[in-house]
Amino acid sequence: MKRKKTILVLLLSFFFAITEMEAKEAKTLVPGQREALIREEVLRSYHVFDNLFMGINLGATYSVFEGYSLNPKQISNYLSPDVSLYLGKWISPTTGIRLSYEWGKNKTVNRHSQGFIEYSRYGGFGDVLFNLNNVFGTYKENQRYSVVPFAGIGLIRGVGNGSVPSTNNFAIRLGLQLNYQITDALTLNLEGSGNILNDDFNAHVAGLKYDVYMNATIGISYRFKNSDNNRYFKKLQGVNAVHGNFVTADAFDNQGKVIQELEKLIGEQKNTISSQAQKIDELEQQLLSVANKDSRFNLNNAHVLTPVLTFKINEFQVLKHHEPNIFIVAQTLKDNPNLNLTITGYADKATGTPEVNKNIANLRATSVKRKLVNEYGINPDRLELISVGSEAQIFEKNNWNRAIIFILSNK
Repeated sequence: MKRKKTILVLLLSFFFAITEMEAKEAKTLVPGQREALIREEVLRSYHVFDNLFMGINLGATYSVFEGYSLNPKQISNYLSPDVSLYLGKWISPTTGIRLSYEWGKNKTVNRHSQGFIEYSRYGGFGDVLFNLNNVFGTYKENQRYSVVPFAGIGLIRGVGNGSVPSTNNFAIRLGLQLNYQITDALTLNLEGSGNILNDDFNAHVAGLKYDVYMNATIGISYRFKNSDNNRYFKKLQGVNAVHGNFVTADAFDNQGKVIQELEKLIGEQKNTISSQAQKIDELEQQLLSVANKDSRFNLNNAHVLTPVLTFKINEFQVLKHHEPNIFIVAQTLKDNPNLNLTITGYADKATGTPEVNKNIANLRATSVKRKLVNEYGINPDRLELISVGSEAQIFEKNNWNRAIIFILSNK
């Protein structure tokens, strides 16, 4: 059992050593490039369910239980079938993991009759895989051949037969996989492994402390597509400044496209703003023209504020959608203490009578004044109310004339 623990510790140490090598390699900066941009290649970021693969292996098991007294002419008598299914994931180009289910048969010698007893086994393994091509070389997406040693631990159930009782065994295995990539999705696998179990697995305790059986299989594996629609790790090129602020070449291309789209959008918005500004100027002139004809307006260097409040029919109370514009008006008054404000109420001509429209326009102006005084602390002496009602229509569209217009003027 101590030897098993030693083997397990060595396997784990090797795994962590490989992982550390990857981490250091990923963070290495080129010497002397403190200020310059460094051209680099990095792997694309992947999700949990990327780089998955599954496969099936078929082959033979060779029971080595009686190997110390085995006649070479009897080797074929110790062969039996073996099948395994597995699902795995490559964590990086160098390191992967897989879970496998194994079914097969083993043979042992009946001590009394000297005949062979065949019995079934089944169980599962968890393996760690190491792609030596990438551990000791540079990763290439189009690799055809790869050499992958692996190590794993598992549980094996031996199904009793005759003098061989059923057993449950903790197992350790070491193996080697030779791969040939047929297509992007399919890979041909040749795999061999040695499996170490307790000495009682074959019902004989021979004093060797371990029972061993070996597998030799051929199989095929299928690589699933990743979230980026590729089946293998993808390298990205980019530049890296001091301490690794990495930006990929793809990102540069995408940024260029985004910048072009933004510039186009900004141009469109500028045209829209210019058009709107022209309309606002026209509206100001129109409003001032209307106000000039009315002696109730004090137009000493008057200026019409952009915010316009509109209301539904018979509506006069200040609602939530009015709040932003009232805030702008209040802030303008606070920033310009030398200015007064005329709050002018309008109503549409198509509905109601002139008297009713004048009253509702006055209510609209009054509710706005109350808001400015009570919530924003504007001095009421700076606020003048005018109710035009439907006597004048400032907009061509009828419904828009249910409005409040703000006009600034010097004190």
